[in-house]
Amino acid sequence: MKAETVKKIDSILAYIKGELISGFNDDDAILFVEWSKKKLSDTIKDKKEKAVLSRLKSCNDEKDKKRLELTKKKYLPSNYPVNIKVGDIVHVNYGFGFCSEISNGHYGIILSEFKANTYFVIPLGSEPLKSHPFYFDDLNLPSKSGRIPNKKSYLQFNQIGSVHYRRLENIHGCTRQNIGEVKLGIIFNEIRKFLNVGTCQE
Repeated sequence: MKAETVKKIDSILAYIKGELISGFNDDDAILFVEWSKKKLSDTIKDKKEKAVLSRLKSCNDEKDKKRLELTKKKYLPSNYPVNIKVGDIVHVNYGFGFCSEISNGHYGIILSEFKANTYFVIPLGSEPLKSHPFYFDDLNLPSKSGRIPNKKSYLQFNQIGSVHYRRLENIHGCTRQNIGEVKLGIIFNEIRKFLNVGTCQE
């Protein structure tokens, strides 16, 4: 790396440190730093995993294939929920959100198949969205204070979007559940209402 690049990085890091100390509380400052570290670490692992996958595609030797498969596993997330299906509820690590975007960890419902390293996800929250307060009260998901019967899980329609698979985690202490086709149909209908998207008619 060039000396001037290192100097610029040092200057930016010093600025970030100053802003964190003067403009954030302790929890938010730590969240920002830890999330920045995770993004850097995961991006490096992702690049290495893709390099291994590229070599696997052109590999014809069985011994080399097995060795590359073992190498690939080293770069996979440790708590990744394998065999994800549309309708599954997982834990999503949103980290430090940009401006008013969602932050921290939230439960999320998978709304699409795996495409280009991402899933389309709608997060759940404990607070209603003022412009579209819609919830399920029968998901029985654990919270910090344990399971709460009939706890409302509000769908955060304003935070719906594509999520890289490395953000997804198994839910601790809970068998993964799928909401089923009926609830999925309801969600997609509510998304159309929220976005004010009409349907094409001949």
